[in-house]
Formats: sequence, C-alpha cells, structure tokens
Amino acid sequence: MLTLLGDNLFLFIFGVKWAEAGVFIQILSPWAIVWFITSPLGNLPNLIEKQEFNLKINICLLLTRVFSMIIGGYFQSPRIALFLFSLTGIIVYSFMIYKILLFAGVSRKNNLIFLIKEFGKNSIYIIPVIFLLLFFQDLVILIFCSSSLILLIYYLNNINRLLKV
Repeated sequence: MLTLLGDNLFLFIFGVKWAEAGVFIQILSPWAIVWFITSPLGNLPNLIEKQEFNLKINICLLLTRVFSMIIGGYFQSPRIALFLFSLTGIIVYSFMIYKILLFAGVSRKNNLIFLIKEFGKNSIYIIPVIFLLLFFQDLVILIFCSSSLILLIYYLNNINRLLKV
C-alpha cells in the first residue's frame, strides 16, 4: 500500500512538509520488499561455502549504491538517487535469490516457475488497491476499503489452506 499511497498517506497523516518523504517511501518500498524476502537467505552462501559469491554480491551492492548516489548527486535529485538505489537493489537481490536457489539444487525451470507462481499468488493483494484507486479519491475511504479487502482475501486464503489440511 505504501508503494501506491505513500505520498498521499504521508500528506494526510503528517502534513505538507512530509509529502516528499511519502514519495521517498513509494520509491524505496519495492526494494524493501525484495530485501525483506532476501534477508533470511543472506547467510546461506556462507553455510554452503560460497563465500566468494557472497563477497561479489556485497561488492556489487556497494558499487551500485555508491553509483546511485553519485548519479543522483550529479543531477541534484534525491529522487533519481533513490530510484537507482531501489532499482539496482531489486536487480542484485533478485539475482541473489535466483543463484541461491540454483546452489540449493533447484533447476532453472523450477526456479522460474516458483518465482512466477509466488509473484502471481501474492499479487492478489495489490490488485484491490489498484482497483480501488480508480474509484475512490478520499484517502480515508481508500485506506479503509483496501485494508478491509486485503484482510478478507488474506483470511479467506488461509481458511482455504487450513481446510485442505
């Protein structure tokens, strides 16, 4: 929800001075999602004796972050810096997930099928927000309706899983 509503949400809750922080949240939230998914896997390369891979990933992250900030500074735009930071972080961490699954013995085909399946399964939570954005302009109503709908989908999904067990 922060990706779609961050600027309006910050504007509504914190006021005009914080609207830019909401935009920053919108830019960084896709990266934060990928980072959150990847963080438990961060030590796995060390456990499977792939320290060289881990070193290369960390060097790549460092370089992309530095270059993102340099480019953003050159254009004197924090938004460009954060966008590049987010984009390169998503790419590097996605590559890390892919490689770790390969190290774990998951074939390329199964790896791709898994990632597409999980993306599709979890995209059901963002679709209501996008749909409601088309119909509601009032932020309070939008947040209430989308949160309620997301909770309903979540609980129906979990009830369905429990019934299968």
